[in-house]
Amino acid sequence: MVVNAVNTKGSSSTVRFGSVVVNSIGPKGPELRRNVSSGQTALARAATKIIKAGVSLPNESTVPLYHADPKEPGRLIRELNGKMSVGVFVEGKFKVLSRA
Repeated sequence: MVVNAVNTKGSSSTVRFGSVVVNSIGPKGPELRRNVSSGQTALARAATKIIKAGVSLPNESTVPLYHADPKEPGRLIRELNGKMSVGVFVEGKFKVLSRA
């Protein structure tokens, strides 16, 4: 399936998604300036959030948090109800090997 833009003036680009090919024409002049300005405004609003590394997850004590064990590849550390355990998943269930 090929989708072509009707207007052939200006710069074009082609994007492929498997067997689908989409050809399009980029914006020109005032529309391009509006798009750039709009993008810069959005980036300015998001800048304070995207420059901070990591993800903030609300930690409820009854929801387990898992992360890789830096000392032992292949093992996980589970934090649950204020306790830490080292273990692995076996048949979809966390099996505790030791308490951290």
